[in-house]
Amino acid sequence: MEDSKKPIMVGIVVVCLAAAGLISYFTYFKGSGGTGDIPADEMTWVKCSNNACKAEYQISMRDYYKS
Repeated sequence: MEDSKKPIMVGIVVVCLAAAGLISYFTYFKGSGGTGDIPADEMTWVKCSNNACKAEYQISMRDYYKS
């Protein structure tokens, strides 16, 4: 009885490892994200954090996240 359970347990472990590998692959390498998904015309306001500077301007969200 004990010997018949080993192949089943090994099969379950292999399936779990394969599932974990596929989930990792699709999450990290095929998932959406990055600056390419941001619309080109989406803008944000940027303000200089130096009180003496007081510069304020608009910049595209793509450029904001790239810098």
